[in-house]
Formats: sequence, C-alpha cells, structure tokens
Amino acid sequence: MDSYAAFILFFIFLHLGKTELICDDSMVTLPNGLCLQLHKVSTTWTKARVACQKQNGSLVAISNNTVDSFIRKYLNGSKVTADVWLGAKTRKRWFWKDDDSELTWFAWGLGEPNDDNSAEDYVMLWQRADYLWNDQHGDTKENHLVISKFICEDTNRPCSQKEECADKGHGVSRCVYHNATCFYLEGHYGIGTNTSHANQVGTTWSGADASCKGKKKRLAHIENWSTLNALRQRIREDYNLAGNYWIGAVWDREQGAKWTWENGLRCFRAKNEK
Repeated sequence: MDSYAAFILFFIFLHLGKTELICDDSMVTLPNGLCLQLHKVSTTWTKARVACQKQNGSLVAISNNTVDSFIRKYLNGSKVTADVWLGAKTRKRWFWKDDDSELTWFAWGLGEPNDDNSAEDYVMLWQRADYLWNDQHGDTKENHLVISKFICEDTNRPCSQKEECADKGHGVSRCVYHNATCFYLEGHYGIGTNTSHANQVGTTWSGADASCKGKKKRLAHIENWSTLNALRQRIREDYNLAGNYWIGAVWDREQGAKWTWENGLRCFRAKNEK
C-alpha cells in the first residue's frame, strides 16, 4: 500500500489493570467503550499500523453499524478532508502444510507478515523478534549470520518427558516436552561464523520439511502462546540453539485472501445510510 493518508489509532489496552478503558483528552470514546484517536499525518498503511502497535493499539476496527456511524460523524466534525486508513486488510490465508488445516492463531512480530518482495510464503520463529513469527522466503538458509534451523513435532505416539524426550544432541537436550508432545529443535547446533558457513549449515524450508518427514515427524504446529513460550524459553537457555526456526505454516497463494480487521475479526458489510 503506497498511498498516503491520515490514520485512526484504536486503543485496545486496559488502564491500570481495570476492566474499563480510560480515554485521555486527545481521544474520544467509542460506543463500545474503546478509545479512538485521530492522527492527522500523511503516511502509508504499513507505517500507520506500526505506529499504532508501538502505542499498544491498532488501526481502528469497525465492528458494527453503530461504531461505523459514530466514526463517520466524528470525522465530519473534525473537518478531515484527507482519506483515512482503517485496520482492514486482505489477509493471506496460512495453512499447516502437512494436513492443509487453516491457521486460526498467529504470533507475528512487529510489522509482520510483510511479504517482502512478494515472495515470503513460509513462517519461521525470528530471533531478532524474540522468536515471534516472521514470513520468509523458503530458500533462506541464513539472514545476517543467523542460521535457519527448524522444529520437528512428534505426532505418531504419546510422548513422555523421561523417555521420548530424552534426545541428547551434542550433550544437551534439544527436545522440548509440552502438553504431552515432544518438539525437537533441529538443524545446526551452533551459530554462524561467517556468511559462507551459515549458508553451508543452514536449512531451507523444504529441506526442513523433508528432514522431519524422514524422522516420521512433522514440521511443528504452534497454535497457542503456551507452546510458543515453552519453545522460546528452551532456545534462550542455550546460546548454541540461537537461530531462526522454520515451522510448518505456509501461505497457499491459490487460496483467495479474505478481508479482516487487525484484531482478526471478519469485516462486516455496512448498511447504506440514507
């Protein structure tokens, strides 16, 4: 989105742990109790989105006709003559490659997914984003000396922490036991010393997928914060486990995109005003 427009910041955080929001003097309170703030600056949709996220908010999501009517009147009263960005976007539809089920939970890093160069169809845990998600080109073996590694998940049999999750690679456990499932932190054990070395030992997404299948496992499904945090904690504990980690999510370009709000809700069709 290269056009420039003003944008609306939609505050979604709670104030001092209370259940209600307290909007300051620069904001207005929406009918649903959330806070709204208009930024009269010219910017792109992507930059507006990041600016909102940095303030613990999001671009505005219009959940119903009441909110839609309120915002229209507010903008008219504010004498806004420019176009205004909202939080709606066409969302790429991500699927778990092994069973074609569509993802319903995401943990994207700030500004992700961005589909850089229109070629990022795969997902990895991104070291620079504290192992939140990043969309990436599937042939990426390294990024600024950060080696591409991968996580396999054993789904073929029940996993016990003492028996199944006792894999000892290089003298340390590279297995994470969580919710009766074993996840294996695979790939090069160590960090990249130079670009050539990192490319030599790094793994592409297809290589990671083949490796997991060869071990009768699958590239990991990560479907909640509990699982993600268990994996992040283990990676942080060992310097040699640092890296970017492929998981099993892919973007199916043949599947039609769908409009959603930034908060994940589907867009509604507004009634025409008379």
